[in-house]
Amino acid sequence: MIVSLAVSAVAVARAEHGSPVPELRIAGNHQAGRVVFEEWTRRSGSNSCVISSADGTGEFPRKPLVVAPRRHWARFAFRTRRRPRRVDVTAWRRLDSAGNPVGRGVELPVRLEARRRGDGRVVAWRAFFSIDPPPDYFLDLYARWRPVCGGPRHLLYRFHVGAGR
Repeated sequence: MIVSLAVSAVAVARAEHGSPVPELRIAGNHQAGRVVFEEWTRRSGSNSCVISSADGTGEFPRKPLVVAPRRHWARFAFRTRRRPRRVDVTAWRRLDSAGNPVGRGVELPVRLEARRRGDGRVVAWRAFFSIDPPPDYFLDLYARWRPVCGGPRHLLYRFHVGAGR
């Protein structure tokens, strides 16, 4: 029941404030991930602003996005014209019995690119990085955008990638 409430809260928050929803894409497959938190500020009329927040369980997805056991170029896609000011991808290779990452996470190098329509208009941003399973990757994605109305625009999501046989 708690998970249903958390998912409903995220869906309501997204509908109200339009934060970019990150999606992990690798080799034609995708994973929505799990929200840890989102905070998004937007203008509402000429003299007011609205801040929306969503909190998730903080768990990694139990079912991994399964890919072939080799090096892959992976990407997070953000369906927004707004360029992130910061994108961090942190990886762990193991979780403990409670589902928490073991050891110090490794920051993966990220290359940020705009996705454009034929007329040159930006329609999305993609953060590319490299992974090489197995073993599994447990990923944190943190992204931050320019503040609006002095309020935050950032999110933290968790993802899980595993190698197929």
